[in-house]
Amino acid sequence: MFEFNRQEKRVIIFLLMLMLTGQGITFFCKRSIPCKTFACVNRDLGKIDINAAEEDVLVILPGIGEKLARRIVDYRKERGQIEDIEELAAVKGLSPARVERLKEYIFVR
Repeated sequence: MFEFNRQEKRVIIFLLMLMLTGQGITFFCKRSIPCKTFACVNRDLGKIDINAAEEDVLVILPGIGEKLARRIVDYRKERGQIEDIEELAAVKGLSPARVERLKEYIFVR
């Protein structure tokens, strides 16, 4: 039906690849967390400020689900800023052992 020369085939393949790449980027951007939520990340340390992070960032931490993230945020709202990482053990569902494992991912400003 259609006959394309070699250069036209290359252009069509390039445009199809470009379109697929754009679709992939769009797909992953919609699933990722907005950049504004990462204002709580210390870029030098690669850690999350436990006092500034909201639920959508806290769930990234290993072993922290939506409920636990909500409890951490509620704890901060009720009691104010967390002064020491060990204080997180007072949050229901966070044992001292789990807090110890989280230390490499979080910091307190």
